[in-house]
Amino acid sequence: INSGSSGGATRDFLRGVCKALEGVEIDGAPVSPPTPLPFYPEELAWQVNIPRVVLRKNEHLKGLHEFLIHQTAVGNITRQEAVSMLPCLALDVRPGHKVLDMCAAPGSKTAQMLCMLGGQHGRLVEFD
Repeated sequence: INSGSSGGATRDFLRGVCKALEGVEIDGAPVSPPTPLPFYPEELAWQVNIPRVVLRKNEHLKGLHEFLIHQTAVGNITRQEAVSMLPCLALDVRPGHKVLDMCAAPGSKTAQMLCMLGGQHGRLVEFD
């Protein structure tokens, strides 16, 4: 979840999804609800362990699927491997910092660092 004005609303929605999915089964197996990553501050990183084909086709998951599509399209969330989030956290990027990213492609860590820099309060130079 990108930090900013939508962060709280996004977290609230995902918490609601978690409650709504309690006890839901697909093909006899319980659905794993989205979970916040414990190492990421302020519940701004969540993990969804639902196969894409199940997410697209199951009626119980329609709201979550539409939410993910819309929030990605408007830039409120980005998809990123959990392990890729660690370098930015380890660097402790903050507003006002200057960051040189020498391995920028495909760009998810770069986008994460931009959010951590707080818009125009820092400088990020990226290369690949």
